[in-house]
Amino acid sequence: MTHILKVIKSAIELRIMDEIRSKESAWVRSVLPPDVDVVSVLKVLTTESANHRQLTVLGLINLAFLLLSVNRTKPTATACWYHGKLILVRLCKAQPETAGHILSQLSDKIFADYTQHQYTDCLYLLCKLTPVSVERCPTLVGVLEGCQPPGARVYGAVRPLLPFSTRVRDALVMVCRKGLYSRDSAYRCLALSGFLTVLKYMKLSRELQSSQNSLSISDQYSAHSYLTQLTVDMHATKMYECTKEKPALHESILELFYEHLNKYIPDENDTSPLLLDKCVQLSSTSATLTEPIGRLLYVIAQFLQVEDDESDDILGSQSENGATYLRNKLMDIMEKLCKSDLLTATNMEDLALNDLTPESKAKCIKVQQIMQCYEALIGHRIMQWNSNNSNANSVHTLYKAYNQLLDNTKGSPKASKKNKTLNETKETLKSQKSQKSQKSQKEKGKAPTKVSNMVKDRAAPFKPLSCLWDLRLCLRVLDLLYSENVPWSSLEQRNHIRVKCDFHLFVLRRVQSALGEQLDKRAVGTHVLRIAALLYARCVCRFQAMCDFDDNTTLACLELFKTCLSLLLSPTYSLKLDSVISGIVGNADKTLAACLVDILENIHSSLVILEREAAEEDFDIVRRKIITVLVQISSLLLETPVNDELLRVTVKLEEWVRSSRQPEALPLLTALLVAAHRDLREGALLADLLVKLAAELGFIDEEESAVEKEATSFPTIDSRSGHSVLGQVCGHLGERLRAAEHLLGRARDLAPAAARALHAHRARLLRELNELYKSIVIQLCQLTTWTSDIAKLRCCIGGGSDKVLNICVRLYSLLAMFIKQLDPTMAQTLRLERLLKFAGKKLSTVMDNLITYLESSQEQRNASKVLRDTKLIPRLVLEAEQFSKHVILLGTKANLNFQQYMSLGTARDFKIKASMLQEVINIQDERGELEEGDDNINDAATEVLSPVPSDDVRNDSEDEASQAKRRRLS
Repeated sequence: MTHILKVIKSAIELRIMDEIRSKESAWVRSVLPPDVDVVSVLKVLTTESANHRQLTVLGLINLAFLLLSVNRTKPTATACWYHGKLILVRLCKAQPETAGHILSQLSDKIFADYTQHQYTDCLYLLCKLTPVSVERCPTLVGVLEGCQPPGARVYGAVRPLLPFSTRVRDALVMVCRKGLYSRDSAYRCLALSGFLTVLKYMKLSRELQSSQNSLSISDQYSAHSYLTQLTVDMHATKMYECTKEKPALHESILELFYEHLNKYIPDENDTSPLLLDKCVQLSSTSATLTEPIGRLLYVIAQFLQVEDDESDDILGSQSENGATYLRNKLMDIMEKLCKSDLLTATNMEDLALNDLTPESKAKCIKVQQIMQCYEALIGHRIMQWNSNNSNANSVHTLYKAYNQLLDNTKGSPKASKKNKTLNETKETLKSQKSQKSQKSQKEKGKAPTKVSNMVKDRAAPFKPLSCLWDLRLCLRVLDLLYSENVPWSSLEQRNHIRVKCDFHLFVLRRVQSALGEQLDKRAVGTHVLRIAALLYARCVCRFQAMCDFDDNTTLACLELFKTCLSLLLSPTYSLKLDSVISGIVGNADKTLAACLVDILENIHSSLVILEREAAEEDFDIVRRKIITVLVQISSLLLETPVNDELLRVTVKLEEWVRSSRQPEALPLLTALLVAAHRDLREGALLADLLVKLAAELGFIDEEESAVEKEATSFPTIDSRSGHSVLGQVCGHLGERLRAAEHLLGRARDLAPAAARALHAHRARLLRELNELYKSIVIQLCQLTTWTSDIAKLRCCIGGGSDKVLNICVRLYSLLAMFIKQLDPTMAQTLRLERLLKFAGKKLSTVMDNLITYLESSQEQRNASKVLRDTKLIPRLVLEAEQFSKHVILLGTKANLNFQQYMSLGTARDFKIKASMLQEVINIQDERGELEEGDDNINDAATEVLSPVPSDDVRNDSEDEASQAKRRRLS
């Protein structure tokens, strides 16, 4: 049974891979027939399983968990997880009695590894789509009770049951209450996370009366008791998001915030606006932050903002009167902090921020908290901004104080000793020379190293904390700066803050920092999408106007747009591509391809504008970075698997890259090759690239270097940038080889299936197999030609040569695999002569020259580098020999003379190198000339020595002695 399930799982994975490769390659798409729909088959199986209660249901459950166990690193993981969740949800709906068994196995998977989030996501879907079947299972309570600290997502997975299931809600609250009294802080944090989940998703009436104990959520527990703990320990997280729609709790929350904030507000006589010393715990060895005062101020600012949908009929209640009083008190404190100077809360001159002392670390923490307080106050001012009350001056004043504090944290660079004159150092030239001589003597003597010099006396540079703004405020600030329609602000108010370029940069960098935090799928699909649409309309569509305003702001906007686009297209969130791209463009009626064309057309127009300006004047580093970001955005969109209507815009971008004189345009070649591969158009682009690379890098064989074609396109490719372009071409060929390997694997699986199929299906399978092999032969001819052209080039020894060797090894391995699995009958029908002409003697000669070039380049390198740079050569030789062997065997079986296309084997253990042989001959000739010169020495200058026996005499004596020995032995 297990083997059958694994076979079904493998078949589903292969079908998913067929779909993925079809989106990437036109070759794969042209030969793969429309196959079965996995979702439809699974729906039929789960529906028909009601007639077979035992084995079928159990097998489907096991298959679902096998699909859920697919490793996340595989490209098929997301689709397999979807199919597994589909099976379990449909089984729970059709047969509620299976919910207990499913939850039992699901809890085992969750507790075994909390990092496998697909199991908690499956639990969430079961609770959302089959709440009745899951809620009555006692196993669910056991899941909540057995949850460990890393499993906060488990509490979030049961959130669909909290609004109506008292049993599940009470069980979760009791578990969290126990966790609050745990000695382990991780369990306390887990309990607080559970309480936040209860607060966010439970339903409360908006008309609760105080006489009825409005804060009593259930008879078994009190909301006020754990609200106190939440407010004190976790006020800086998601308190506002969890309780913003529950006004009955606001008075209690505001009261707790007011009491807690008063601990850090000084008396009226004190000049410091905040008691930051209470926020930091200082010991003899370290300093620890005990109160994130910046996050406390920000969450208070969130509760003080006025919601647009607040109704006036509840303002007269006693609860709202108390909440209004607390709002006013907290508003007074926030206004006082906005008008005060927070820089007086700490002294910036007594200690450095990057020392290792506890006092320096405490000061660093205080400065970080002051900066977050400024962020919170700026957010408060913007939240309180309305059409009748403009806070533009106050916002910019707070930003200038923030920027001044940030500038103060940057240490002044140390003065170089070389720049000091004699007057500054008060030393004479003689004293300097004596010091240099003493220094040289010390270096020669190699004085012992002191321990004090080995100890690091400086900490890491000061770094501000991440932005504490939520995405809702980020979008509000960006609307204030870039939106055309801001109902809560007048045009005059907006323009007062929009003219500040430095404030634009501050906001964009803070929003960029906020997007770096962990975001949930809902926030990405709403707020991040709206931010991307706003930046697209303001910066990409109106690029020239944005550049006229400020180049740095344009760069920051494009970088933020690229970050939003990366999040929206990331497989982590699995958002619908159609809704994302149409949401960015702002037109839901257009197709996905049409929206992508609009974005790429605007980017191309921006690149043309920059290219035109570059012809008139030299670019600075900011303009070059703008080109880089635009190229990165284009690459991100071109790699999106869309096969329609992109031909026109990709041709435009390709023409821009061919004619551009900016080196930042070259990284776009990778995306252009990917897009061209989807439409079978990369041949011309690759051919032109190889011609240009040959002209700039040269050939390994010097005879071929004399024959060079004239290359007029790609002016930015030179002898230096050519190596990076060569790496890009190798990467693209690697993708092509992977697509060919996929087709070859499908042909390998299809051959035995055709042999065992019924007569009605055998003809169709054989016809599909024949088409597959024909397509593979054509692709192998192309890949062999391109690989041969690459292997002829002079590559950079090291990383460049490794990429070339890797492509050659993969090509020979694919050729050997293809020839090995061909049967003789198929070999006769395919006509492999053309492929063997390319991959036989011609390719073998190129590989021999490449190996000789790499080995000759290692003479002046040490042994470790030689071993690293030539480690792929033995494997290349092995794969080439395996290919030759399989070709000869196939020719023998098919009665075809394939051996004529293959080169003879090379004895690589003993190989005469022509260059080394010529050097040896030259040395021997020089020695012969010297010996001839020795014969002309003057005899008068020589001395007559005693006679020595000649070699002939010694040889005769040795022969006589050997004859005597033979006579004695005989």
